[in-house]
Amino acid sequence: MKKLWSRWLTNNYHFTKENSDYRRVITVNFSLTMLAVATLIYAMFNLFYNQDYPFAIVQSGASILSIGLLAYFKKTHNLMVTSILIEIIFVALVVTVMLVDKNSYFIFLWALLIPPVSYFVLGRILGSTISSLFFVFFIISLYIYPPTLTPDYLDANSLANIIGSFISCGLLVRYYEFSRMDTLIELQRSNGELRKLSETDKLTALYNRLKLDDMLEREIVRSEKNQKPLSVIMIDVDDFKRVNDTFGHLVGDSVLMQCAYLLKKNLPPHVVIGRWGGEEFLIICPHTDVVAAATISDNLRNLIENYAFDGKIRFTISLGVAAWIEGDTVDSLVRKADHAMYQAKDRGKNAVYS
Repeated sequence: MKKLWSRWLTNNYHFTKENSDYRRVITVNFSLTMLAVATLIYAMFNLFYNQDYPFAIVQSGASILSIGLLAYFKKTHNLMVTSILIEIIFVALVVTVMLVDKNSYFIFLWALLIPPVSYFVLGRILGSTISSLFFVFFIISLYIYPPTLTPDYLDANSLANIIGSFISCGLLVRYYEFSRMDTLIELQRSNGELRKLSETDKLTALYNRLKLDDMLEREIVRSEKNQKPLSVIMIDVDDFKRVNDTFGHLVGDSVLMQCAYLLKKNLPPHVVIGRWGGEEFLIICPHTDVVAAATISDNLRNLIENYAFDGKIRFTISLGVAAWIEGDTVDSLVRKADHAMYQAKDRGKNAVYS
């Protein structure tokens, strides 16, 4: 049922969430459907209960026009023409009912529907214009053609007006809230995707340098506050140019992705790894002193040394370990780790230096 309703509101999925008018399309379909059903119900009520044939004819005509306009919209997908015509039908119906039956209790409650319908169907600017014009017309018509209300009881017509206008307003507001929440959820999802893209390296799916800078800054602040140890590990793949030159850059990218996955998979849960740039990786080790960080580094070095990438490619990594001390900044701490990594390379590569 939900799928059928979704197809109905989107013109059989002709309009998708990528369309800028997606929300208005759903609103137009919903409003037209509600108008067709509501006017048909009131036409039956006036025909069989009140025996008010003129009103029944007017409301039946409005229902037929609404159904015809729905068919037109489903066929042409012309949102602008449909929006204008639905507004004309609805305003004409409300004006007719108010002028013809102005002496009935609560008939003017239907005027309350003009602003929300106008805003939802025509948008903010046109909706404001139509609502303002209708308000001026409403005031002038009451002044020129005032009602003479004298009944002292709540009759069936009055009760029907109260119930009908209440249900209509409730449905419109409920739909607006549903649409607003749906839009908010979609926006949050899109923002989440953008945030992930902004902080993730495209090739390796690890954190990028910008995100690592931010995380390391926060860890330094936390260490200063709690006086807890903090270490970082800088990793560089040894002679990675040889892999690219021998097997090509596509294979090199694939191998780098495998290396990133292997490193991440074999780290303790509290440790964070990201791609620093090129074939360099940075590991942030909160609550970890230099001895523990060196142990983590040697385990990773041994893992990569004994792993055959793509079943045939072997290489090693050099790792530099640095511990945070009071006064260290992100730059100074990374610089120490980078210097230690180059010390490891100078010692023959495939080594850990701290």
